[in-house]
Order: sequence, then structure tokens, then C-alpha cells
Amino acid sequence: MDRLGRGRIADEEGDRPVTPDARRDPVDDPRHPVEAGFHPPVWSYFSASSGKAVEIFLRLSVGGAFVFAGALKVADPAAFVAAVENYHLLPRVVVHLVAILLPWVEIVAGTAVLTGIWIRAAASLLSAMTLMFAMVIVSALVRGLDIRCGCFGTVGGKHVGFVNLVIDATLACLAIALALRAGGDRRR
Repeated sequence: MDRLGRGRIADEEGDRPVTPDARRDPVDDPRHPVEAGFHPPVWSYFSASSGKAVEIFLRLSVGGAFVFAGALKVADPAAFVAAVENYHLLPRVVVHLVAILLPWVEIVAGTAVLTGIWIRAAASLLSAMTLMFAMVIVSALVRGLDIRCGCFGTVGGKHVGFVNLVIDATLACLAIALALRAGGDRRR
């Protein structure tokens, strides 16, 4: 540390101060070559303005999808209870509790992502939920159940299938990317 409290790093030419600017762009930072095993986060390849656009896209797509899905389930609770029951994974006593709570968890977490409140926690929760939904769909496919998904309420009345897995995988990837991106900012 020098007398100004800045750290020092060693390079081929000698020691030089570590400035805040040196930490901003890990892609162009010669101190961390990829050959040495350093791999900057994906979003560091974007400028600050395009990085913000990526974050807004992630927040709108993930948060919007879950608020929409939760609202459709709340609008028709009887259909969602039937959809949960058709998977034959939960005891009958628990089905109603899950069918009542799950849509509201989706709405609250989706709203948190949309508004920017606790983005990392909300995106992590939505990631875990999406991965759980994918496992439930795989379970239904393996058991040969011909049931309606219930993923977005009764919209379209889609039967459980490969398309549902693709949608879940896409949402999971977006939510995980958002959680990782928000994880880099300690204020969130």
C-alpha cells in the first residue's frame, strides 16, 4: 500500500498503483491474461451503457414472465389447484397450500426483480423455482402423464412437453444470469 491507501501490483516494468479505473474493465486489463486462467464475467465484455441495457432486458423478461404467470394462476385458482394435483407429486393436503402460495411467491419475486429491490435474492429464488419446475415437467414426461402444464395458468392449455422444458431452461438461464450480474454489485 502506498501512502494514499492504494494497493500496488507487480508487472514486468515494476510496481504501479491500482486505481479504480484499472478495476473497471477486466477484459482489457493486461494484468489478468486469459492464458493465466483469468476469465472475466460475461457482462464485462459490454460497455457500461450496453451492460445496463442487458440488465434491463434480463429484469423485464424474468420479472415480467413471473408476474404474468403468477397473475394468471391467481385469476383462476381452481384450475391451478387441478394442474398441481394432476402431477401426483404432493399429498392432497399440501396441494391447496402450494397452489395458493406459489403464485404469490412468483408475483412478489417477479415484482422485486422488475423494481430492482433485492435483485440477487429474487433472481436466485426464481432460478431455483424454474429449475424445480423443470424437474417436475421431466417427472411428468418420464411417467407418461398427459396433463396440462399449468405453467402460465390455463392460457393456451398446453400439455406438458418439450416446449415447456425449453421455456423453463430459457427462463432459468436468464434468471441465473441476472442473479450473477446482480451479485457483482454489493448494493443489491
